[in-house]
Parts: sequence; structure tokens; C-alpha cells
Amino acid sequence: MKLLLLILPALVALAQPAPPTVLFEDVTVIDAEGVPALAGVSVLVQDGRIRTIGKRVRAPKGAARVNGGGKFLMYGLSDMHVHLRGGQELVEDNAAWLPLFLANGVTTIRDMGGDLGEHVMRWRGEVAAGRREGPRILTAGPKLDGPKPVWPGSIPIATPEEGRAAVRKVKVSGADFVKVYFSFVSSEVHAAILDEARKLKLEVTGHLPNNMSLEEAAGRGQHIEHFHYSLSDGASRAAAEIRASYKGPPSLAELTRNGARAFEAFDTTLLPGLATRLRQNRTWLTTTLLVAGRRQNLPPDRHAGHPLRKYLFPGIWKTWDLDTGRRRAPTPASANAYAERRRTVRSALAALHRDGVSLMAGSDCGASNNFAWPGWSLHEELEEVVASGLAPLDALRLATRAPARFLREERTRGSIAAGRIADLVLLDANPLESIANTRLIAGVMARGRWYDRAALDAKLRAVEDAAARKGSGK
Repeated sequence: MKLLLLILPALVALAQPAPPTVLFEDVTVIDAEGVPALAGVSVLVQDGRIRTIGKRVRAPKGAARVNGGGKFLMYGLSDMHVHLRGGQELVEDNAAWLPLFLANGVTTIRDMGGDLGEHVMRWRGEVAAGRREGPRILTAGPKLDGPKPVWPGSIPIATPEEGRAAVRKVKVSGADFVKVYFSFVSSEVHAAILDEARKLKLEVTGHLPNNMSLEEAAGRGQHIEHFHYSLSDGASRAAAEIRASYKGPPSLAELTRNGARAFEAFDTTLLPGLATRLRQNRTWLTTTLLVAGRRQNLPPDRHAGHPLRKYLFPGIWKTWDLDTGRRRAPTPASANAYAERRRTVRSALAALHRDGVSLMAGSDCGASNNFAWPGWSLHEELEEVVASGLAPLDALRLATRAPARFLREERTRGSIAAGRIADLVLLDANPLESIANTRLIAGVMARGRWYDRAALDAKLRAVEDAAARKGSGK
């Protein structure tokens, strides 16, 4: 704990007074209620909430004024798939990511399970109480997995009774939802987990088990992480045969071989039926389009000289290193397979979006998920969504309105309207003209607290300095 306080002095805030009243003047509001853009308006924020939007809004006495100068104001971004993990030796490394999200306009993150649950829940409470600066945190706590879990910290489950007990344990721990990570699971165990979670009013999301159909998993109420799982089952002619071939947990070689086979049998004519089933079951899919390709087309230095590396503590970088981490450099065959699969996923994403399937954006950044830079990778994810055929406004909504709808928070979050919690991002350029403009951040407001560009740069420098100290052993 002493070391944490020495290394991260600028990253943890003391108890703060109520957020000040702030008036944004002369801004273009992106995705106001009912209209895609509203130019030349003012937005008044009081007590951490948006109060008024209009052409003539008076600033109350003592209000801080932000001269927008024609800049663009959008709602804060949500990264709905991140991992805060890596063991006790990476606690500080993960804590340092929180201001990096904030500096990138990410005001909510959904932690998808790991082995730092106690720390993550403490950070969640500190952020909510204003004692730590960072995004709002939602967390799964420990993952639920089979008898021999893949990731440390997961709860091993072999029977329906153990599945129910695991859900109760997650609930008592204070987790916000349940994350399942089975590569193979009996129908009875899966059904017990979903039934217990429903009783305890917990949503369940996670990987699609390799031996289970999308229709069975989604029919019980499970949401699906990683968009490609919906295609490798619901839109593949070979899916049923592949599922039937698994008599127990598959090996990595089997998963690789059958994954390729499933995508080779991808059939676009199955997409409308898939979309219908997903809509009927109210199933949500989280994108994570790019994480599988982070190790593809690597520069000669394997990103050792990447300009963002300076923000990573050495422990997390070690998990990303292709010689010391759990992921290895791609073979030419895997690189070719990824390129083909990426084309398939892009076309399917656009088709399912047109058919009204519920989608939201996630980056899958975390320890051991190589080169998915915290905060920055969500902007890359949105750019990939647009490259798949969605309009910039629709891509933005996957990280703003869609998460609010998934969380049943449409009345309090997700769009710029009176009464919403004031999570806002001020941009120098119009994101509707180019989704890449979401990177051009002039300032961020989190729960009514305003951080201008200078304040965000100071946070980045603090993380950079802390990472350098940790790397030098000081």
C-alpha cells in the first residue's frame, strides 16, 4: 500500500465537494434527444446533471463557463468489455488505467471478470464517492467456468448445484452481473446458472459455450460477448456438426481448427433468421471486433516503440510481450485466416445492425490482451464499426445510447438531454463527419466534474511518470 501511494499520488483524489455549475456555450450537441445534431446552443450542468439545453441559457451566479467556440459536445463513451486483472502484482498497473480511460472520453467501463475483484469493487466505490478519478465501473467479479478454469480467480463449476452457489457468491460479493466463460458446459449446469441469476435479478453474459447452440444459450437469457460467436454458430452450416463433435472441453487445437471450419461454412442467407432469433430473445451482442487482430501485421519492434507504451506499467507490458505473455506471434496461416474472417465479420455486423439486433461496443482491453490500449482501443473499435458499414452516428450510439438501454438507464444516461447524468465529451471536430474525430478531445466531464485539455494532459503525464518510476524500480 505504501508503494501504491508513492507511485500514484496524482491519480487518487481526496473527498471532493459537490460538482460545480458549468455552462457550455456555443457548442454543437451531438445526439440530443430526437435530433442528430443541434448547433449553436448552450448546455447548463448543475449538481452533476444536465439541466437546460437551448439558444439562450443564462449562467447562474458563480457558474464556470466553457466557451465551446463551435466545438462538438457528445455523451461520454462506455467501453462495455474491459478486463482489470493480472494478479496482486498488477494492482497498481490496473489502477493506473482508470485515468487513461477518462482522458479518452470513456466515462463508464464494464469489467468482464478477473482476479482483482476486491480491488475493482473498492475502486468502483471510490469513483462513485468522488474519492478516485476515473470512469464509472461495472464489474462481474469472478468469472464462472468449468472444473478447470482458464483464468485465475474464476469459480470452478461442475454441477448445477455448484452453478447456483456460484451465482449466489457473485451476488453477495457485490458484482453487477454474472460472466460465464465455459468452453464446454452441460445444458443442466447452464440452465441452473441462468435460472438462479434470474431469481437474483442479475444479467448473465459471456462466451457462447462451444458445445451449445446460440439458440439454447440466448433462449435462456444469456447475452453474448464477442460478436463473432454469433456468426460461428448462428450463421454457419457446419455449426451443429461441430457442436456434436465435442464430448468434453475442447483443446486449443480443436477450437482453432473448428473455428476456421465454422467460418468457412458461414452462410449469409442465415443472417435474417439469426437476427430474428436474437431480437426475439432480446439478446445483446458486444462487438470486440479488433482484439483478435492485435497481433496481426506487427511492426518489426512488436510495438516496443509504440508512442502509447509509455503509459503502461512494466507488469502489464510483460503480459503483452509475445515472448513472455500467454499470446504468441501469429503464423502466416493464422494471419490469412484472420484477414478473411474480418471481412466476414464486417459484412455481418452491418447486416445484423440493419435488422435491429442489439449491439454495443467493447474493446476487450486488459492484461494479456495484447496491444489493446486502454481508452484508445475503444476509438479504434468505433472506427472498425464504421468500416463495417455503419454510419458514424450509429457507431457512436453503440458506445452511448446502447449501453444505457442495455443497463435500463435511458432516462438517466446515454444521450444529451435534461435530467441526464453529466458524462460529456467536448470535441474539436465533428464526429459525424469522421468517427476518428472522437479522438480529438478538448475536455471531458465525468459526473458533472469538468476536466479541460490541460487537466487531461496532466493526468496522462502523471500516469507516464508513475509508469517510468515503476519501470526503474523507484
